[in-house]
Amino acid sequence: MAALAETLDRETPDATVVSAARRAGTPPPEAVPVLLPWVRTQSVNVVRHAAALRPFRAGEFGNGAAAPSDGHLQATNQLLSGLRR
Repeated sequence: MAALAETLDRETPDATVVSAARRAGTPPPEAVPVLLPWVRTQSVNVVRHAAALRPFRAGEFGNGAAAPSDGHLQATNQLLSGLRR
């Protein structure tokens, strides 16, 4: 474990060097645009997940006091239906 810590100390860049370079007028590294590809991926994922969910049925989660009411099931199924559109 100590060897790992020593290796990390040697391989980690010194923060003061980075700060000094930025103060000297060196521009920060160019940012990689990741937001739009991530949002596109998420839109595909949400469609897949919404399509995979089937409507919930009464009695599926039991019939006791802890079971969801018919209103809960209806609201959930309406939400899922809206996500599929």
